[in-house]
Amino acid sequence: MVVLLQRFPIVRMSDGTVTGWRNTISGAKALIATANTCALIGGYQERRDRVVLGRLDEGRYEPASEAPLVLPDGRSLPEQTYMVGRGPELHVFTAAMWYRLSLDDLV
Repeated sequence: MVVLLQRFPIVRMSDGTVTGWRNTISGAKALIATANTCALIGGYQERRDRVVLGRLDEGRYEPASEAPLVLPDGRSLPEQTYMVGRGPELHVFTAAMWYRLSLDDLV
């Protein structure tokens, strides 16, 4: 029997250097990061609104906390939500609105 393990490494390219970290969190749709802190956003099915905050340390991503991502008024994200991470900023697009969240807001 052959078992294939899915791997979801976190990779950074900067000034021609590639750095990678092993990661056990699967299904993230977006990520936001600073030098040593990273948040993985999204997941499969019921975890589609998940935010996992952690540290990039010695070749591994070390998750520290997990919470749901909600709209500013506390409501759950709509089914049709698109998320894009750019550096330390997460952009969340719904049918009618565009939201921005900074990694500093999560730390």
